[in-house]
Amino acid sequence: MKQSGDGHIWSSYDTTNYIWTIYATEDTVYLLDSWQGMFENCQFITALDVSHFDTAGVTSFNSAFKNCDQLKVLHIETLDTSAVTNTTEMFA
Repeated sequence: MKQSGDGHIWSSYDTTNYIWTIYATEDTVYLLDSWQGMFENCQFITALDVSHFDTAGVTSFNSAFKNCDQLKVLHIETLDTSAVTNTTEMFA
């Protein structure tokens, strides 16, 4: 993780073949371009609340929750999906 001069935190993650970037302020998490594979294969998560994530710039939700077999509660009601063009296997 890297902290910018204004106190915000940046981080890039490479999980398997997917790379995503996080930008966080004190109360909001911004994902800058892709949720591709973000929670893929998280087989032990039973509940997840991503309602405070700012997804206005996200274009791909490809495989975001793929193979999350135990996930029973998912709060995504407030996600901004206006820029999303790819939802392939989002919940496969």
